[in-house]
Amino acid sequence: LFEPAEGTTQVTVPDLQGRSALTSTVGRTGSTLQIEAAGAAKPWQVLLRGVTAVTDLIGGQVESDEAGLLLKPDAGVAELTVEL
Repeated sequence: LFEPAEGTTQVTVPDLQGRSALTSTVGRTGSTLQIEAAGAAKPWQVLLRGVTAVTDLIGGQVESDEAGLLLKPDAGVAELTVEL
């Protein structure tokens, strides 16, 4: 994700055959992000580009990456709440 704006955005993520693998919805209110991956049959993750720290993450783990922070949901979790 690159600097998500206030409001909600939804995208469909395709699999290798071009079929819908999951629908991702990202909502931002102030410094809080709600990230949902509906229909995810496989593990998923989100890279927050250019972000070096978060105040809190509910539903997963944070890993540093050279491009930002990688958010990895816990097993079976379809939604993350991030406080920037």
